[in-house]
Amino acid sequence: MIWSQNSISGEIQDEANQPVAYANILLLKQIDSVVVSGTSSDDFGKFVFNDIEKGNYIIKTSFI
Repeated sequence: MIWSQNSISGEIQDEANQPVAYANILLLKQIDSVVVSGTSSDDFGKFVFNDIEKGNYIIKTSFI
């Protein structure tokens, strides 16, 4: 069986459209909210999840 892997990427910004560095980011399955992966944004607010199976996901972010 061959699996097609994908990536999900984005950028976290604040209310002033400035990048948010080091925000916590969770990737959850939409159907049951099970955590698939976690990461943090880089110095420019960017993040990426690699090798993700096709499906519907929720991205949850937090920053203190």
